Amino acid sequence: MKANMLRLIPVVALLAASGLALAHHGRLQDHLLRGTILSYGMYGTGSGAFLQRTAHAPGGPAGIELVEQTTILAAQPGMRFGFCVSVTGALEDGDLDLEKVILHPPVFGADGKVSTGYEQEIELTAAGGEAIACLGHTLEREAEAVPGRWTVRLMAADQVIAEKTFELR
Repeated sequence: MKANMLRLIPVVALLAASGLALAHHGRLQDHLLRGTILSYGMYGTGSGAFLQRTAHAPGGPAGIELVEQTTILAAQPGMRFGFCVSVTGALEDGDLDLEKVILHPPVFGADGKVSTGYEQEIELTAAGGEAIACLGHTLEREAEAVPGRWTVRLMAADQVIAEKTFELR
């Protein structure tokens, strides 16, 4: 009896730790979500999702004009880049609360502050277990058009759902 109890202790500890890890790192659904990049690169001026910096195009990539599929881009104001992604694994239809993360070389603001990226909460709508969206970044000012590696990332809790790195020159 005592030997059986000793065998159960590691199992109980593992189950408890798994539950704590899930609670700490997000909901169960966040760990089931998977992203497949549908397109990436430079997007056109008609791309409202990039122009308005809303991070996504509800209902799919309609109206998002891919100009060129590339990871090498010109570091100039007005450049719109990112990717369109299919997110699968949603447990139910409705809203998915995700996060867009942009990582970039140091950008110096007018106020003297230095930025190396930002995070933005986004909400996608899943139907049939899937959501399709386009997200990215627009270089709005000359000071922001910094050459180097720029990464666009879609996150659910601590999990990367989709990611693409661009080289701005």
